[in-house]
Amino acid sequence: MKALLLQTLFAVTLYSSLGNAHQILVSVSESPIVDLGYAKYQGFFNQTSNVTTFLGVRYAEAPTGDLRWRSPITPKKADDIQSALVQPPECFQGNLGQNPEAPIPVNRLQSRATTPSEDCLFLNVYTPGHLNSPSSLLPVVVWIHGGGYTVGSASGFDGNDLIREAGRGAVVVIIQYRLGLLGFLSSAEVKANGSPNAGLLDQQFALQWVQSHIHRFGGDKSHVVLWGESAGAGSIVQHIVANGGRTNPPLFKAGITVQIPVYLHNLFPALTEKQIADATALYAPLGTQFTQAQLIMTEVVFWCPTYSLLKGFSGKPTFKGHFAIPPALHGNDVAYYFPTTSGPPPFNNSAFDAAFSEAFLDFAMFFDPNIKFRPVITPRWRPWTANDQVEMLFNRTTEGEPDIRQIPISQGVLERCDFWESISANIPQ
Repeated sequence: MKALLLQTLFAVTLYSSLGNAHQILVSVSESPIVDLGYAKYQGFFNQTSNVTTFLGVRYAEAPTGDLRWRSPITPKKADDIQSALVQPPECFQGNLGQNPEAPIPVNRLQSRATTPSEDCLFLNVYTPGHLNSPSSLLPVVVWIHGGGYTVGSASGFDGNDLIREAGRGAVVVIIQYRLGLLGFLSSAEVKANGSPNAGLLDQQFALQWVQSHIHRFGGDKSHVVLWGESAGAGSIVQHIVANGGRTNPPLFKAGITVQIPVYLHNLFPALTEKQIADATALYAPLGTQFTQAQLIMTEVVFWCPTYSLLKGFSGKPTFKGHFAIPPALHGNDVAYYFPTTSGPPPFNNSAFDAAFSEAFLDFAMFFDPNIKFRPVITPRWRPWTANDQVEMLFNRTTEGEPDIRQIPISQGVLERCDFWESISANIPQ
């Protein structure tokens, strides 16, 4: 049966604070055993919390030796009953700090409570009640930890919290995955001899494990919801778009991404909590968390600086254009300037070329992009002024004709760019 990988995506904007990681220390009154085929695991039932817990369940073979930088594989068969009473070793952690490519605010990381190891592909399972209690299968929540793809572990999160907040109506799985250079090393050698993005493949393998085994813990494999923040939220986006948005069988039903206070803090570590809250409020009405994240990056890095530049040349002839030929991605316009080296542009139309790329050369030669324009092609490109904030739209119609016209600049964009300019001291570029 085919199904969309994503059927529901909840966008959640929250502030997150992670408590200190800790071992779960309780008296083991009962020790349920689950047979996974490749191994039997003995967990514990806590009569006080009325929760059954399995800590450190191996979902993949140790990614060491020949398996380093390779896709995860099924664990080797273990004859002895495996203890699932203590937290698993965490994956090797990357450096902490404010690296501009992947800033990780130290105060947002959980403290380390376990010994790091390359053998770290484990997960924790929390089930309300006792496994022997007759009941229907429950929805499953899979938590993917954040940490910039370089730090984090399952031991930093207590699944009992989610069970309590769910009114004891869900099974909780918390996974670990390879981090830093062991999980996301990019090189020609890795691509030729291993598996790029091994950390994401670990996550996917853990989700496949859930599909195969979660019913043994009282979970419903047809009702799996992913939840993550920061890099965990980014990972969920990757799983949403993986395989064209479809897997067979589907690995999860829905996803919750807690990303934008965290996304903003990681993107611009110098922002204050108030500035993060103000920015979140500006972008909250503009679609999903993924759409908001795209807009923030696009506007802060690409769009807003152009308005600052326009203001800087106030009183002099300045012109603003908006390239919108689908898919209108960063760099797609270059083919229209250099068709010889880049090949024919996707929209190979002489009228469009005269109005678009030739206009830039007109400006370079005559400081006016209107020299070669003809009324039949496009209206005159009006200069941008503080009282006439317009831009020339360069697009195409669905019938394949040029769509070139003057449009007012979105007031919402101007307001958001004014906001970013007001806090520019905290946004290094």
